Amino acid sequence: VEELAIGGGALLLLVLLLGLLLTSRALRPLRRLTDTAGQLAGGDLRARSRLVPRADEVGQLATAFDHMADRIEEAFAAQREQESRVRRFIADASHELRTPVTALGGYIDVLRRGAAQSPEALNAALGMMARESDRLRVLVLDLLSLARLDARTQQKPEDFDLAAALGRLLDEGVPGMPPQVVRDLSLSPVMVHCDRAAVATIVRNLLINACKYAPGARQVWSVRADGARARVDAHDDGPGIPAADLTHVFERFYRGEKTRTREEGGSGLGLSIVQGLVGAQGGDVAITSAEGAGTTVTFWLPLAGGGVGATAGTPP
Repeated sequence: VEELAIGGGALLLLVLLLGLLLTSRALRPLRRLTDTAGQLAGGDLRARSRLVPRADEVGQLATAFDHMADRIEEAFAAQREQESRVRRFIADASHELRTPVTALGGYIDVLRRGAAQSPEALNAALGMMARESDRLRVLVLDLLSLARLDARTQQKPEDFDLAAALGRLLDEGVPGMPPQVVRDLSLSPVMVHCDRAAVATIVRNLLINACKYAPGARQVWSVRADGARARVDAHDDGPGIPAADLTHVFERFYRGEKTRTREEGGSGLGLSIVQGLVGAQGGDVAITSAEGAGTTVTFWLPLAGGGVGATAGTPP
């Protein structure tokens, strides 16, 4: 009996040791997940469990945990990038606003020092002040447009004939419109489903850009149905855009090498607003240009009812 008790005790001890060993082995992945969770909580967003794939519940938990960690890292990276863009935007906007404000202050100081006594000096100062004031107004309006885009302000889409709307906008024109504006507008209605005010801003900004960078040059505007979307081409016979600048033209506050001054190059926000507004309508925009061969800006907008047929000639 004593030997039986000793054998039973030894067997029980062996089973207990094996149980502890198996339990420790089974809990090892969970301890690793716990350690990884602690690393993530401590700020190490690159921490992962990296457990060997397994088909049981622990393996599924580890896979889901690592996927969650990936999403958290991506979310934080996107937040950092957004904060960086906001800081750059505020810095650039402050710089752009400071220039006309400083100029206005300078002209006011000139008037205070006696320039107002001379009619010629007074007229010159007032003219410069009016120009700086108008530049400030345009810049503030552009900044407000970008702020609304960034805030994803509610769009008000409606169905309307893009060809007819473009014709009316060309009739209204902008300052500096050339005598030659060729219209290649579809004779049949090109019905789109977009925010009418946004489309008007897109067209006016492209007109202003063409008149500013290609003054007096012939312009050709065309609109047609292109598969499931409407396509608008705005071409000018101006000097074109250098290849080094072409990849940056949609960046905010960017000015090409030939238009670095504010007098010639504006604020550098026009095409950024165009890109943002076209994207907000569910469309695309592209630009092609070569020095000496003119520039063509093309944008696509969704047709009313989704359109018909395959889309041809759309951007990659």
